[in-house]
Amino acid sequence: MPTDSTPPWLTRARAAWYQGVHEWLTETARSGGFGALEQVTTVKERPWSVVLRVDFEEATTYFKACGVGGSHELGLLLDLQRGWAHLIPETLAVDIARGWILMADAGRPLREEFDAAGQFAVLRRALPVYAELQSATMQSVERLLQLGIPDRRLHRLPRLLEELISDEVLAVGRSAEATAELRASARRLLPDFEHCCADLAAAPCSAALDHGDLHPGNVLIRGGDYRFCDWGDSSVTHPFVSMGVTFDMVFSQIPAVDRAEGAPRLRDAYLEPWATYGSPESLQADFLRALWVADVVRALDFARMFAGGNKESRARWLPLVAKQLEQWVQGGRRGKS
Repeated sequence: MPTDSTPPWLTRARAAWYQGVHEWLTETARSGGFGALEQVTTVKERPWSVVLRVDFEEATTYFKACGVGGSHELGLLLDLQRGWAHLIPETLAVDIARGWILMADAGRPLREEFDAAGQFAVLRRALPVYAELQSATMQSVERLLQLGIPDRRLHRLPRLLEELISDEVLAVGRSAEATAELRASARRLLPDFEHCCADLAAAPCSAALDHGDLHPGNVLIRGGDYRFCDWGDSSVTHPFVSMGVTFDMVFSQIPAVDRAEGAPRLRDAYLEPWATYGSPESLQADFLRALWVADVVRALDFARMFAGGNKESRARWLPLVAKQLEQWVQGGRRGKS
């Protein structure tokens, strides 16, 4: 049976829900001057969101519906319009109550436009700009939290991790023996993790907006312009945590022999705007700590995003929570000072 958090597109109400979307798009076309609604194509359908390409007579747009796990995304996008509209997709229409947003076409995903080397080159230009956006949000943390963005600030993470270790979500798709082993390994690392979080919390840039899923599929490019899309995984945490997903995704495509040179170059490009907050050595040390913390933040995000769904989707996606926590365990003591 569907749970209260199951999105309508995964229930028996699916057909009626899609009909409602088409009616809203048709009305939006009239009021927005986009011309007739010509075609709607599904780009992605997941328990946490649906993305549709919507072709109107006068424009190509993208519709997104946010599930419970990513319901804060609409408010965040509207907030970012204030000073960072040039770095996110243009918002054409929203229905906050239903979690719907219509956005202008902002280009093609970076991973579809370039090979691994090309993606790396663009990210070296884009990451410092993203860091500047993050730096600006350090002054608006409380406002971001009021928008419903998940609170993953460092002082909360040890307790949140402890709760996750005990959560039954870790047992989905795993044997009792494997689950017990993961929990025991994770609990042994809790003191190190708490120490790591305390060290990071002592830094002057300890809390900011984290995109949460910043990889070449969520960087849109058109000409020389790039925009960051899909903010449904965002949270408030240490800003350097953002680079966990980025590094995992980018360097999984690059031969091991090239990673030793590439990783410091990408790290240094991202850290450049943070130079006023510490020496290169201290920033690099915090960067390494944050990569370890990133695995925990990612696991917490998975637990939140994947819980909203029917039985089949939870069986498919929830095992990734334990897999992400295993990656954190395997990282061992790299987050320890």
